[in-house]
Amino acid sequence: MIFFYLILLTCAVPNHPWFGSEVGGVTLFKITGACAVLYATLRLATRKSFPPYLSSWPVRIFILLFLIALLSYSFTSGWTGISESPIATYVSLVMLFFVTVTVVDSKQRLRTSLLCLIGGLALASLYTLREWQKGGFGTDRPGYVAGDANFFAAAALLTMPLAYLLLKEKRPMWEKIFCGTCLLATVLASLTAASRGAFIGLAFTYLYLLIRSRRKLALLFCALILVPVVLFAPTSPLRRILHPDYGDISSTATHQALWRAGLGFIAQHPLSGIGLGQFKSETERQQILQDASAVGHNTYIEIGAELGVPTLLLFIAMLISLFFLLERTRRDALIRGDLFLQDVTFGLQAGLVGFAPAAFFFSAEYEKPFWIVVFLSACARRMLDVQTAAETDTPLSEQQSELRGEFDPQRVTN
Repeated sequence: MIFFYLILLTCAVPNHPWFGSEVGGVTLFKITGACAVLYATLRLATRKSFPPYLSSWPVRIFILLFLIALLSYSFTSGWTGISESPIATYVSLVMLFFVTVTVVDSKQRLRTSLLCLIGGLALASLYTLREWQKGGFGTDRPGYVAGDANFFAAAALLTMPLAYLLLKEKRPMWEKIFCGTCLLATVLASLTAASRGAFIGLAFTYLYLLIRSRRKLALLFCALILVPVVLFAPTSPLRRILHPDYGDISSTATHQALWRAGLGFIAQHPLSGIGLGQFKSETERQQILQDASAVGHNTYIEIGAELGVPTLLLFIAMLISLFFLLERTRRDALIRGDLFLQDVTFGLQAGLVGFAPAAFFFSAEYEKPFWIVVFLSACARRMLDVQTAAETDTPLSEQQSELRGEFDPQRVTN
């Protein structure tokens, strides 16, 4: 299990000097992942029954997206350079899905996994703040160990509301201190990253929390503290929006050129797209942008351009189904008086509400923290079903019928 927790702790530091360094083409990231898969396989062999891998719509759609990506890559790329291709990322995500659903089979493991995910983004935050400090606390945006600043800031949206809600839960003091410290580091690092898209996502997250939370005074107090930071920080995302410099204007122009190119690809190939991983090469072939690192800078346009409009609609459907899965789990947890799952699902919902609009400004389909949230959300639903079945002596197969829409109000009243 330690290998899985280690994956969560390092999921937001792709360029970590220890875990990301290659020796003979092998990294500690890959070794840790292989050990986690081996542990999950051994654990699966000792179980009396298989976990319900496809019991919720978000993971079903994820598997369907993987199959579509696999077919697209097979017909357009001919399996060349597979180790550095997007399909390799998809395969690693499938392995991560298998490990997550297999090993996270108790509420305590779910809690520990969520704390590790929060800690993983906090670790990335500390590296981001350190890079900013080494740059003299100036206007240069940090971004190396945690990857691109936009990617990091968007991923941070997924854990900030979760850390805030778990901080307010009645738990041991060390957990409160841990969540509070991680939240502070992540918020400061996110503002330091100065991502305009993530800042818009943060506004959506905050408004969602403010509207649905019963403790609005605490949220208003947090905003009161952060406003001066946002206004006067050297790398403030608000400053980049209101007073863009030459680099900001150039970045905006690049984004717009890539978006126009992506929309053109969609118009030319609306059903199948231009092929998985072909966005960079196609923009270079058409001399749209002479930059080998160019990507769509918009999750939705890039998916539509590479895999077609039907696949884009599937991805959007997955986001919507994930939101409603969390909402249904939250409501059922409220009925059962499970405060932990209430806070978890509410926090993950708030993070998703911010991450989805932020994904308009960067390519989020390969972000590991996002997919971890998808898989852990399915585990949270599973925990509630198991708990309900145990307390009511109802067979779990009947509990799972709720996931297919076969809701029996008599079981709730029981």
